[in-house]
Amino acid sequence: MGQKLGLFDKVTVGTIVGAGIVEAAQQALKDAEQVRAAMPMLDLSGGWNYVPLALLVIGGASWVAKQFISQDSPKARRPLSPPSFPVEAGDRVFLAEDMTKARMESLTKGMTSSQAERVLSAYVGKWMRFEGLVHDIKAADDQSMMIFFAKDNLERGYDYSAFSPIFDRKTWEDRLSTIHKGDRVRGIGRIEQSFGGALGLRQCELI
Repeated sequence: MGQKLGLFDKVTVGTIVGAGIVEAAQQALKDAEQVRAAMPMLDLSGGWNYVPLALLVIGGASWVAKQFISQDSPKARRPLSPPSFPVEAGDRVFLAEDMTKARMESLTKGMTSSQAERVLSAYVGKWMRFEGLVHDIKAADDQSMMIFFAKDNLERGYDYSAFSPIFDRKTWEDRLSTIHKGDRVRGIGRIEQSFGGALGLRQCELI
């Protein structure tokens, strides 16, 4: 559905179209002396030469006015996003909702493993929420199980930009066995850092 034109849009478009019509008529009647002699009202010389310019000035002023009014409207004044500070919940400190694995990894672009490990250590021990479309669930080892998330659809394979949360097998195996491929799950997990600086989510819980 097309967007409706407001008053200022209509004025701007109308003046541009009007200027074009006047200019075209002037050019068409420029060499039609007999027509102008027979119908003096069609003589678009003299003051008519300034009409296209005047119309364009009005259209430009209308467009500028719209910009100022739009910027000052309540719809345009959107609240600033709150800073990404951790949030405490009991004895757990949660990262802000907008903090993701991809965002954390972007902070270490161009760094050595040693430098990246130092930067990412600030997130270790914090908790974060996750949500995703299940692509697969498998045992990571004898004590743990891991969820692998899909991209926006199952056909596109694993989403390597997201964490693969790891669960305690004894506690969560029965619950995880009821989840099907393509199901959407939500949960929380504690960020841990392995050798080499890579981050992972452990002690995960479904919510």
